[in-house]
Amino acid sequence: MLKDFCLRLARSRYAFAPRGIGTSSFRLYQALMAGTIPIVSGMTEYPFSNTVNWKDFCIINEKQSKYDFN
Repeated sequence: MLKDFCLRLARSRYAFAPRGIGTSSFRLYQALMAGTIPIVSGMTEYPFSNTVNWKDFCIINEKQSKYDFN
């Protein structure tokens, strides 16, 4: 099952990366490793945000409160 997921992700152009339990998303990192464009929602903190402009290579949903159920 994991192998199938990885193959499908690698063939995709975009990948959803919703925030997980914490402030980040492991799906974001999976999408980046697979070479897809992550569609990020719900994240409030981005690693290395002082040096990395995440908007350069991610689609970021800035209306996160609409989807934030916490």
